Amino acid sequence: MIVNVNKVIKTFAVGAALYYCMDFFYDLGKGRMLGAMAKEDPDIKNAIELASTEKSDHLRARFKQSVVFTAARIAMREPH
Repeated sequence: MIVNVNKVIKTFAVGAALYYCMDFFYDLGKGRMLGAMAKEDPDIKNAIELASTEKSDHLRARFKQSVVFTAARIAMREPH
């Protein structure tokens, strides 16, 4: 059985791209939900602002935090 290496690499690359794309949109959804909750409760808004000041050591975790908190801030400013 001969396996074409290019086909395996392409399959892996497409799968990884789909995974990270879904993960990104999942984080956007979390941010929107946090923003919607923060509109109603000022304690949640304060907790989001406090948590957004903390920085992680890992670049990927920092990117995920910035996506979630940016989406939450945008959702907080949207009108009902």
